[in-house]
Amino acid sequence: MGLKDQFVDAGTELKWRCEAGGPPNPSYKWFKNGALLDNTTIPPDDVSRVSVSNNWLTIQALDAIKDNGMYQCSATNALGTRYSAAQLKVLSKFS
Repeated sequence: MGLKDQFVDAGTELKWRCEAGGPPNPSYKWFKNGALLDNTTIPPDDVSRVSVSNNWLTIQALDAIKDNGMYQCSATNALGTRYSAAQLKVLSKFS
């Protein structure tokens, strides 16, 4: 596991992968600023840009206002839970 802080340009795409070993294979969860981030909690106006698929988080057309923040993933199996976190800073000419 290990997310890394990212400084990226507005309008680009971000793909983060959370990876942990098993057995047993882990289940994954994503969080933004401490709040669960999954396909049921993504704001309706962002569902076309933001997706969570198992251990992948993808954000298209990054927006400095909407997407900046602290992101965290957790990997859980019968042996416990591990966390990894990183800061996302979307850069725009107005930042």
